[in-house]
Amino acid sequence: DDDTRAGQEAELLATQTAQPAIGAVSLGAFRVLEQFGITPDATCGHSYGELVALCAAGRLRPQDLHELSRLRGELMATGEGDHGSMLAVAAESQWVQAFIQNHDLDLVVANHNAPRQVVLSGATEQIDRAADILSQEGLRTKKLPVSAAFHSRLVAEAAAPFAQKLKGVKLPKSAVPVYANTTGTPYPKTAAAARKMLAEQMVSPVDFVQCVKAMFADGVRTFVEIGPGRRLSGLIGEILSGEEITVVAVDASSGQHPGLVD
Repeated sequence: DDDTRAGQEAELLATQTAQPAIGAVSLGAFRVLEQFGITPDATCGHSYGELVALCAAGRLRPQDLHELSRLRGELMATGEGDHGSMLAVAAESQWVQAFIQNHDLDLVVANHNAPRQVVLSGATEQIDRAADILSQEGLRTKKLPVSAAFHSRLVAEAAAPFAQKLKGVKLPKSAVPVYANTTGTPYPKTAAAARKMLAEQMVSPVDFVQCVKAMFADGVRTFVEIGPGRRLSGLIGEILSGEEITVVAVDASSGQHPGLVD
């Protein structure tokens, strides 16, 4: 029934469940593609997906991916008080930065997803205030179904124990570059530098626009979205609008059809 369905969805969206679940689904889909001989020349993830991108590139062992996914989700779900919220805004990044300053909002641009799509992160009260003002100004916004203000100082307490866990993770070199959310450039080759970048990623902004542009500049023309949904495919199309590229999503129907059909 509808109530049970809503309850199950709420449980699945809880970050301590969602992150390891997305990791398992994405890696499973990646293994299916491998059986068809499809392997990456480069990888990139979005936010949590960077862990899966590192695994697909051979820099994280599957068992490390699953352990880090569980830990990352649990750490982001712990702590007292408001964990914050996130708000997608259909506007250019520079305009949104100026909007935050003009209205004295204690928010950060957590994700730069597309030329005209950013995501704000911060305390729920500040997010709600921003949504009201933006609505009055006629801008489209959407509050995201997440359980914390990811990529902001509200999840900063999770970074230290995550970095501690990473000390025992090898992160070997790979011929497949992984484009990092924080820099838009490939991950460092040395394990120590890669660990530092991965530890800081969860509290740093995600610049997906820069990642995709850098991949295109380095010769990538075919993008395969591996994981639940096809939102990243749409973002890539916006970022590289007018360019000759191929974008394919494994979950082409966004869950409306069985996986085999997609």
